[in-house]
Amino acid sequence: MVEAATTTPLFASLTGSTQVAINEKHQYQVVAVGGPGEGTGGNYSFSFDVVGSSKTNALVTPDSGTSITGIFKTNVTASSFAEDLTLSVKVTSYNATAASNVTKSIVIKVVKPIVISANVVNQGNATLTGVPVTFFVDDVQLYNTTINLNSKATKTVVYNWTSQAISDGEHSVRVELDPNSQFVRFSSGGTIFTQTIWVGASDTSGNDAILIGLFVLLLFVTYLVYKRPAKRRKK
Repeated sequence: MVEAATTTPLFASLTGSTQVAINEKHQYQVVAVGGPGEGTGGNYSFSFDVVGSSKTNALVTPDSGTSITGIFKTNVTASSFAEDLTLSVKVTSYNATAASNVTKSIVIKVVKPIVISANVVNQGNATLTGVPVTFFVDDVQLYNTTINLNSKATKTVVYNWTSQAISDGEHSVRVELDPNSQFVRFSSGGTIFTQTIWVGASDTSGNDAILIGLFVLLLFVTYLVYKRPAKRRKK
């Protein structure tokens, strides 16, 4: 099919994380505008491919689909080893009489992450829900989430630090548990746990310093449940 002369040009963008941890899954989005698919009765189709080394086991799902709006999302599961991946999408804008195509690609760097892991233990007798946990490195917030904990239960919260801004040298890691003290405190009495880690330089192979993922930081966090004292009844 030949694209009609009256249609606007087809443009597409492909966005998502360009540096990810081994085995992590990340979402990527394609936005397409223009071409024959822009008008009434038109549509957009998408076909994805992910390419790495000859032994890559990266996966893209779904690897194809259609969208009337021109917006489509897919998930890429990174390979189980460090490598560079190229994620490509072929976008087709079409209607009953015409079609046009465009291809977009991005490079995804798969790296060995620095793993920050916090083990949170509920030593209390009550089940807790929605307890905030936040990770910081060098006073920059990396990740926040909430957790639910049954009485006497333990939960591990993990963050894979893969930022391109990681540099060699000393770094301060901080974990804040329930910073507003709504639920709990650490057994030490506070709500903040800090530890210093050292990121080593890369080897002579020319790889970036980010590939120092053999360093694993384990933060063991224990907290006690605090209960407000009951109000005394007036006599």
